[in-house]
Amino acid sequence: MLYLLDSDVAKKLVQYNLIAELIHGLGCKESDLAILPQLKYQLGLHLVDKSKALRKLGTSQAVSAAVRLVTNATEVVITSNAANPILSLNHPNLDSGEKTLLAALATQVDDKLISGDKRALVAISKIGDLPIENLWARILSLEEAIFIIAISNTFKNISDKICSQPSVDTAISIVFGKSTKNDFESVKEGLISFMQSLRVDTQGCYFFPKV
Repeated sequence: MLYLLDSDVAKKLVQYNLIAELIHGLGCKESDLAILPQLKYQLGLHLVDKSKALRKLGTSQAVSAAVRLVTNATEVVITSNAANPILSLNHPNLDSGEKTLLAALATQVDDKLISGDKRALVAISKIGDLPIENLWARILSLEEAIFIIAISNTFKNISDKICSQPSVDTAISIVFGKSTKNDFESVKEGLISFMQSLRVDTQGCYFFPKV
């Protein structure tokens, strides 16, 4: 079983330096994480000079985490023509990367997707006549991934890492607290609130927990 990470999730988790904590929370190996082949180019990790990657990711620690991820993770590969209907979807809020991940998810029934693209999730909740509805049980949001990380690791360490990078994700930053760090129960409530909101926005298609 693979956990497919969209590029937004992969970027934010390396910026938070939470890949190891995600692996622990999911009970998997780093090679069980799957990323899009273009991620290393988007983040400038293919270049010997990592200055572009540093600009994209913000810290040298995040660059190192990203290099480890693209080196050790599996690349997403679509192996079946059965996914073609998903690849041919035409919607302004569905980019090629998200369609590729959904197509891969459709062909590998044990895999799961962690998506940080709420607009894409809302968009696919409104699409009929395609095998999208069967995939929802295997789609996790970024907030759900952070929830799993928070409840399965030492909370103070998670809080410290996220609060030290307030610009990575505004919603996550608010949940964990800006001027004052929020406690464990407040963070859980905040993450659940965001997940409930996504459930409403996707007309009940998205649900949690799944892990």
